[in-house]
This record gives sequence, structure tokens and C-alpha cells, in this order.
Amino acid sequence: MSGKKIAITGASGFLGQHLCLAFLRRGYQVRALYRRKEPPPALVALASEGAELMNADLTSPGMDAQLCKGMDIVLHSAALAYDWGPFEGFKRANVDATETLVGAAEREGCTDFVFISSAVVHGFGPHVDTSEEGPYHALRYPYPITKLMAERIVLSRNKPGFRTVAVRPCNVYGPGDLTSTYTMYKAIQDGRFGYIGDGSAYTCPIYIDDLCAGVTLTAESDALGGEAIILTDGQKVSWRDYSLSMYESIGSKKK
Repeated sequence: MSGKKIAITGASGFLGQHLCLAFLRRGYQVRALYRRKEPPPALVALASEGAELMNADLTSPGMDAQLCKGMDIVLHSAALAYDWGPFEGFKRANVDATETLVGAAEREGCTDFVFISSAVVHGFGPHVDTSEEGPYHALRYPYPITKLMAERIVLSRNKPGFRTVAVRPCNVYGPGDLTSTYTMYKAIQDGRFGYIGDGSAYTCPIYIDDLCAGVTLTAESDALGGEAIILTDGQKVSWRDYSLSMYESIGSKKK
């Protein structure tokens, strides 16, 4: 049992909810920040297990310090994660908010700051067995550009007594994933699903429970600091095979 105190942002999202549960089960005292008007039922259920729910917008003045106060660890998973949109909106949400939060965590005496980045910071290209060292391809869209900008800020703040680490999840899937998993199932059922070309390009899946296990180990490993960690299930899976497995799982015969 840990007994440490951890603040987790983005707690109303798919990843955030699962992370809150994972740390609660490891004995942490969890402060869960969510921005929605009403917390989702799964988050309310976590409150009954001891999570402290905090409803606020990180961009509100002083909210970053309030979130970090009394915490040992800050786990920043909140982000603007759409495919498209004005760059400035992504910069405010993903870069400026992260820079403000990591500064507040340091000032408030937190010992660890874990940033949820993304494997998309490597850019889109012929990745096979890519490591944290690369390769890196040119970034063209606001989300990966701003995630990499934020990651660099976080890692630059690493120092004795204030450890910073970035986690780069790959293609996360699992129960409650309304962004990808369930949307793909609905598209299959509606007959509007496909992949690019012959589907031979690889994806790098990671099941949500595996990702949470990797994040908790990262948060607890003092050997890591000032570096980024890619998390994937380690499988080479083509988009065609990935898609076919989804079709088979719901018994769909549609094209």
C-alpha cells in the first residue's frame, strides 16, 4: 500500500478514470480533477472508494496551485486531443496549461510529475520497432506538435527532488473508450468502416489495463527521470488484422 497522495487531471476521460482507479487500488490517496459540468457515473463511483473529486478548469487563476497543494505526485493526463482545430486552442490547452501546472507542482513541493504524452510525437511514417530515440518524422498537425512542445517543457524541469517523466501511450483501447474503440464498433455496425490502402501499415495497440500498469510503475520508479517512455503491448499488428479482429468480435459480416 502506497499511502502517497496523487493529483490526476483529466479524470472524467477514458484514460483518466482508469488511472484514478488503478492508483486507488494501489493504496494512493487520489485527487481527481474533472472539468465537465457533471462527473460521469464511473467517477462518482470512485468517490465512494475514497477519491477526492475536484471540479475545475486548470486555466482558472490559482487552480493549478490548489490542485497540487499537499500532493506528492501530479499525473497530468488532461489534453485537447482532437484531430483538427485552430493551433492556438491546442497550444493553450496542451502547452500553456502544462507549463503552468508543472511550475505549480514544483512550487508546492511535489516530488514527481508524470506527463501523459503520446506516441504521435514520433510523427507518421514507416515505424517498425521504433524506440524513444527515434526515428522521428515531421509533425504537421496541432495535436502532436503541441504534445511534443509540452513534453519538452516537462522533461526540462527534471532535477534532484523534482522528478519529471513523460509517458507516450500508443493505440489505447478498452472498455469505456468512446473516442476510438466504441466509435470504431459503431462504424462497423453502420457499414462505414475502413482502413487506408491495403491495411498493411502497423498500429501499436495497448490495452487500457496494461497502460495503467505501465503508468503506475513509471510513477513509482525513481530510476526514471527527465526521459520519455513509450508504452505498447509490444505486438506488430496491421490495421487490416486489427480491423478484422473487431469485426469478428461483434460477429459482423459487413465489408
